[in-house]
Amino acid sequence: MKLIVVFFLIYCFSVHAQMHKKVNIFQPQPVLADAGANLQILQGESTLIGGYPAAKQGTPNYSFIWQPSLHLNNPTIANPTAFPTNTTTFRLFVTDSKGCTDIDSITITVGASGVEEMNINNLNISYNPLMKTISIVSLYTTDLKNVGISIFDMLGKEKYSEFLNNTGQISCAGYSIGIYLVRIKMMNHSFVKKIAIN
Repeated sequence: MKLIVVFFLIYCFSVHAQMHKKVNIFQPQPVLADAGANLQILQGESTLIGGYPAAKQGTPNYSFIWQPSLHLNNPTIANPTAFPTNTTTFRLFVTDSKGCTDIDSITITVGASGVEEMNINNLNISYNPLMKTISIVSLYTTDLKNVGISIFDMLGKEKYSEFLNNTGQISCAGYSIGIYLVRIKMMNHSFVKKIAIN
């Protein structure tokens, strides 16, 4: 009789342990869209839009749809060039490989009153392969302390983000050979220019 009771208790304990076995379920973080910060441009100017990166988390690969598509060079890429003729809000729809979606938006203000004439043509951006530096010279002002500079590789990884010093020099030592995006923020304007580092 004792053997039967002991066996029964062992059996019940085993069943109870199996019923309470911990199961780990991996749940990826939700996909996040990033349309980028609001921008201000002048009539006739263009600018890249979209964050760097424009999508993260979720399950890669991502698909992108920008609306409205008018005044965009390609509404199905992460960072299209926008050239609106008036103030426009662009919405970014991101879908990951699992079908999860997220939406973000960016407003580009065009020709705001009281804004002084300032565009990318006033800036000379060059790369010196001997010194391994990017030089930025403004034809508009000699005070570059309030100019924000960000540098991204073509995968959207930020390599540099600081306010420029008055020398206008940025060290690129350690950068791999390739094409980089230089984003310049100045007087509520934001411009992006590609530059080759070799």
